[in-house]
Amino acid sequence: MKLQVHGRLVLVVGVLAAAALSVLPSTSASAVDLADGVVVVSSSQYTSADYLYIVGEVRNDTAGNVRFVRVTATYFNETGGVLGTDFSYTVHDILVPGQKSPFRVMRNIPPGYARYELAVQYSATSNIPVPPLAILSTREWTDSLGSLWLVGEVQNTTATTLQYVKVIITLYDLTGTVVNAEYHYAYIDPLLPGQKSPFKALFFSGPMAYETRTISTAADISSSQPPNLRSTNVTHYVDTWGWLHFAGLVRNDGVADAKFVRAIVTLYDGAGNVVNCDYGYTDPSTIPAAGAAAFEVIFMGNYAGWSSYALYPPESAEPLPTPTATGTAVPTSTRTATATNTSTATRTPTSTPTQTATDTPTQTPTQTPTGTATATPTEIPSRFLIYLPVLTRQSGAASGL
Repeated sequence: MKLQVHGRLVLVVGVLAAAALSVLPSTSASAVDLADGVVVVSSSQYTSADYLYIVGEVRNDTAGNVRFVRVTATYFNETGGVLGTDFSYTVHDILVPGQKSPFRVMRNIPPGYARYELAVQYSATSNIPVPPLAILSTREWTDSLGSLWLVGEVQNTTATTLQYVKVIITLYDLTGTVVNAEYHYAYIDPLLPGQKSPFKALFFSGPMAYETRTISTAADISSSQPPNLRSTNVTHYVDTWGWLHFAGLVRNDGVADAKFVRAIVTLYDGAGNVVNCDYGYTDPSTIPAAGAAAFEVIFMGNYAGWSSYALYPPESAEPLPTPTATGTAVPTSTRTATATNTSTATRTPTSTPTQTATDTPTQTPTQTPTGTATATPTEIPSRFLIYLPVLTRQSGAASGL
């Protein structure tokens, strides 16, 4: 059915909810019905704790670009009484003709909830989005808690520097209905032309099984340049608990302080495919000009089969002397793994300029993507403690989807 809202077509989709609130696809209008509108291609619902999630996908069936695509859900009981509304915007900010984007609307489960309807609003725009970027390789696994992880590598294939590079994963069932969707940001920001960055996505609620998936990208153009940072004195080893450690120093070769500095490690197999990735902040996280700070990145698992790695900021050929003023032990400059490491790692040098994150608008603007933050453990934590920070950070990021 069509409704006229502010001169634009709005698609309303009704769905009857199952008693158990299981995943259920919605009815959607065809492209013929809304030849000049933004249509809901499919949607479904799932519950997690006391929250109801409606996930789906829209498509731009207009002749021009659109932006600010807003999807509003209205909730009804069995007799048609309205229980409330909520809304969310599509993950892609700008849609070109024919482009799809997932969305997710979340709220607490209303008492007596039976079904929902979706309405779409949008605005025409002359703005042009950044073209799709290249996804070089991916790997996924399911952990002991049933959460789905996906790691990969994205490359800036444009001629401009990009920031806030968003990697969007949409999961579909056998009928092509969206059952889940997530997005995460590339670890390296800004991303220079031709530069690669790892990313890591986590699905910890909703359906994890899927028949097909798509990975799309979105980004903003940036005028920022990364600071001049180098890694040095790098070691790697596997400890008695089977955790893979990378440690070293990050040196600031620039003329200004570098704030919120992260060291990013990407693991590759023999074919150059991503095995895993993670990052750790330096301590202290602000490095003055000509100064250095230590970092440690820990992989607690899911690194089997790695044979080489890339470190960002890239490694320097000249190790720094071990500092003694602070009395804090730092990694040695040895390049040999301990005897517990079953594979001999080879470094994958990178010639791309380096960067760091900052949260102040006057500095280099970056987005701090979600991921598994790592730190040197003072004791062996339980598995609950290992995952709790991940779930906390992820739920904060998920609210934007």
